[in-house]
Amino acid sequence: MKFTLSYQSLYELGPKDNQEDSMYPKFGSNHPETLFVVCDGMGGHERGEIASGVVCEALSRYVKTHCNPQETFEEKDFQAALTEAYDSLDVRDKGEDKKMGTTMTFLKFHEGGCFAAHIGDSRIYHIRPSEAGDGRIRYVSRDHSLVNDLLAVGELTPEEAQDFKYKNIITRSMQPKLERRPKAEIRNITDIQSGDYFLLCTDGVLDTITDSELVSVISDRKLSDREKMNRILILSKNSHDNHSAHLIHVEKASGKLMKNRKLKIAAMALVSACVLAVAGYFIVQTISGYRVMKAVNRDQAQYESIIRQIDSITDVSKQTHKPMLLEKWNLYMRASVIEERYEGTEYAIYFTEGAIEKADKIWLQIERIRNVFQNAPRHREKMKKDKSNNNNLN
Repeated sequence: MKFTLSYQSLYELGPKDNQEDSMYPKFGSNHPETLFVVCDGMGGHERGEIASGVVCEALSRYVKTHCNPQETFEEKDFQAALTEAYDSLDVRDKGEDKKMGTTMTFLKFHEGGCFAAHIGDSRIYHIRPSEAGDGRIRYVSRDHSLVNDLLAVGELTPEEAQDFKYKNIITRSMQPKLERRPKAEIRNITDIQSGDYFLLCTDGVLDTITDSELVSVISDRKLSDREKMNRILILSKNSHDNHSAHLIHVEKASGKLMKNRKLKIAAMALVSACVLAVAGYFIVQTISGYRVMKAVNRDQAQYESIIRQIDSITDVSKQTHKPMLLEKWNLYMRASVIEERYEGTEYAIYFTEGAIEKADKIWLQIERIRNVFQNAPRHREKMKKDKSNNNNLN
């Protein structure tokens, strides 16, 4: 397929004191593009912006340098670009306890359609305005977040999710020096028509805008694309985070993905056969996944409760209060059991306190206190003997 594209961008600081979002093309660019990236950094002042900037720059550089724009963009091309981005993050790591990180959304138009990929809770929309002007969402990426996982397994209702305490916890992000690098969720979109829109945006844009409001604005044929982006800016002005976005307008889509009708029929038959063959497997996997997530959520709640109990223990700054140290050691040992249960799994990112190492350090403190008390009687006896000898000499 061949595409004629135009785009408008949003890049707002919001109420925060530093901009942790990064995007390609850069805000203000009007150069024709087929590649779009939006990243939302995290990790505190000057660290989140480094992570998002490194990933955004590495992905765009690799695609521009190694991928032929006249050819189909394949999954292997994206995986190579993603590896480059992770490697670049590793180089910039300074070994801080709290690692920097970033979400990632990626969109590449090519002759085979549009390749979409994401990690985290920044989002991708494919919206098709209708003749009536109401439009509908053809595709929206699934947030990699705790609240979304709980919704998926039925542990939360949509109403409960609105006020969920840990709504901002994401379950995937790009960070440096990880033993297991989170994978991106990918999709190649082939049903693209002239007049379609794609939106890449950080969660700051979505903080105060609903999906229905987005569709309504983007489908309004009375507004120019610039006016549509300005309307989105107005709707997101009360966001509690940076808010950045690319709005891509497919002005023209021409050509067919499969010119050979027989090949298309054969492909459809193959897809149908695969659906029938795999349906049973996915039903079993869904039930199994629900049980696993339920166990993970239960252990995560217990783990967080233990960590809160540890944080509530006070008056240990002098490291001489043995009962408090013993209580803290016991809590860390309980937390370490949960950490070991998920070590080496994709759920290990939920349990990263390093409990066993901290328990060992506390035990050394307890041992030092014990030695002091064990040696105290002999020390007192020696003092008495020395005093007696001095009296005899006098």
